[in-house]
Amino acid sequence: MDRVRESFPNLAIVARARNVRHWLELADRGVAAIERETFESALKSARATLTLLGVEPYEAREVADAFRRQNLATLAALLPHFRDEARTVAIAKSGREELEESLRRDREARAQRSADGGWR
Repeated sequence: MDRVRESFPNLAIVARARNVRHWLELADRGVAAIERETFESALKSARATLTLLGVEPYEAREVADAFRRQNLATLAALLPHFRDEARTVAIAKSGREELEESLRRDREARAQRSADGGWR
């Protein structure tokens, strides 16, 4: 990739990452458009599962979108430290805890709306 950039400094690179570590490596090398191989399909499967479990489609989409935003924010926080394993583990743990708290609040808000006869 470095030789390509030398010859074509304005070339936009689009890449597919195998996993989070690969995503971090690509981002560290300056690739701006990176998609993780299974991330979007996992989110679609989660949305379908939530809907089948009785969550309204709009709410299932909101949950998936919140997960996506939190996950991308955690990746952004990891990027400057990804070569420091201890720091990376601490940031990932913190991101997971924030996600758990966010999902808990969302679950409670859905339960409250349901109990109040909220909109659907």
